[in-house]
Amino acid sequence: MYVNKPKKLNQKLRDKVWDKLWKDTKLGCQKEFISELESIKPEYILNCCTKKFKKEINEKLGEGMDKKNKYKILQLPHPCTDAFVESLKCGVNFLNIKANHKN
Repeated sequence: MYVNKPKKLNQKLRDKVWDKLWKDTKLGCQKEFISELESIKPEYILNCCTKKFKKEINEKLGEGMDKKNKYKILQLPHPCTDAFVESLKCGVNFLNIKANHKN
């Protein structure tokens, strides 16, 4: 997904690939993702998706998880962004980030 320059991400291509993988019911990525989460029963989920997909993923997590599983969704910037790198430099403690509680 990198074009010409090794550090230059082709964002349109990345978004198209992600959108296709996520929404194609024949591939079953959403179902497999939720199933995997249900099997490991996480206490926290870090959502580091891009702004374009963050809300959609949070909604899917909210509707897809078994209501018996209690977990918190922690939202962070996408790892390819300067904001994510800066948050790490500032010593972000992931457990102190305001969480979206889902029950």
